[in-house]
Amino acid sequence: MIVKGNQKLRKVYGLTDIEEEKIVSFLKEDVHKWRKTHNSDWFALRDLRGGDKADWAPTPLIALYKKHKSKNKTEPQVRAGAKHDAGWLLKWVIFDDKKFRFETEIKDGTRKYR
Repeated sequence: MIVKGNQKLRKVYGLTDIEEEKIVSFLKEDVHKWRKTHNSDWFALRDLRGGDKADWAPTPLIALYKKHKSKNKTEPQVRAGAKHDAGWLLKWVIFDDKKFRFETEIKDGTRKYR
């Protein structure tokens, strides 16, 4: 675990460097699209990749799903693990952004950014 300011960041294990690079790039693009279309609205991972965007198969995020699936977990455990990993990677994206500064809060058990 790494601490930046008052935030804790965790490394996500079990991915190749290329998989992680693709996921981070993909999430960074999602964050910048959100910022352009929603300006200063709060968002969480579920706003970027939930609902009608919950099918991760055509995205680099599928590597997170496959990582947990390979550990013989139940489907709910696989989805929860993949979401947690994606959340940690999103947090890295937010805190490594050189162009923009984001606020963060935890509301109703969900980390949000703006």
